[in-house]
Amino acid sequence: MTVDYCPSEDDLASVGLVLYDFCPSSSEDCEAYYHSYDSEIQDCDNGSSNAQVFWRNLPGPATYYLPVHTGLPMDFCFDLNVTEPCVVDCPPNADDEGEGLCYDGYDDLYNSGCNAPGPYPFVDIAAGDTICGTSGTHLDGGGLPVRDTDWYRLDLGTSQIRGFEWAAVADFPIQLLIIDAGTEDCIDYSIVASGTADACDTLKLSQVGTGVYWLWIGPRSGVSVECDNSNYVAWVYEIPPVQYDAFPVSVDSPVFYRMTAGSTVPILASVSNLGINAYTFDVDVTITGDMSGEVFSGTQEA
Repeated sequence: MTVDYCPSEDDLASVGLVLYDFCPSSSEDCEAYYHSYDSEIQDCDNGSSNAQVFWRNLPGPATYYLPVHTGLPMDFCFDLNVTEPCVVDCPPNADDEGEGLCYDGYDDLYNSGCNAPGPYPFVDIAAGDTICGTSGTHLDGGGLPVRDTDWYRLDLGTSQIRGFEWAAVADFPIQLLIIDAGTEDCIDYSIVASGTADACDTLKLSQVGTGVYWLWIGPRSGVSVECDNSNYVAWVYEIPPVQYDAFPVSVDSPVFYRMTAGSTVPILASVSNLGINAYTFDVDVTITGDMSGEVFSGTQEA
């Protein structure tokens, strides 16, 4: 369920809205039993900056109550939208992540990667694999809110694979990362691709190159996700090798010199792939003919 304050012309930073599945009868009930929510500030079409408030995975059918309070007396408007939750099914022949559900006080030492105190736990994954997993947000042992983030290790070595695609869909808002693992000591890694998606929207990232990469998935930053309702399906696809590309190739402005009558002269020319990735080749061009002293230049398709 989403409450959107944008229909109001004024800044409603002082307006609060909470959600109950019963009508609270005391201040103690108000403090203890409201449903947790996520929110974000958005720029509205009318020029104001107001919040959207989200409640996710609410059980139903049910009756809910939305008490509204303001810091000062004011008029305001909001839109209320209710959508059915999406369901993400695990496909047949997919691999199970192998980690149990998170919970308050959970210490993730299974596949939390560089978030762990060390040694750093990863789960190996290969091109062609599909993983069914779970995630969520919870309180750590010190009472601080954390995300259950899953780190997978993809080793392409020096194979002929040109690159890969890291993709996922979940029943909660997700974030994906592709991380160049560097020396794999959690010190010199670098994020090379990132993205976010709403619940039940498929997110795809791609990376060209070989080596070792960490593939990361977790709840989108700032989002609260219940641990017992946080399923995802993630997969890795190989980007086809270069011989399957169908891009034009040309010789770029070579200059041909005929030195003596009847001679054959090797000419070094640069040939560039004009597709999404650049490849350069050295080509020996043999020139023969009977015209002495002439210079020919131009671009010749190869």
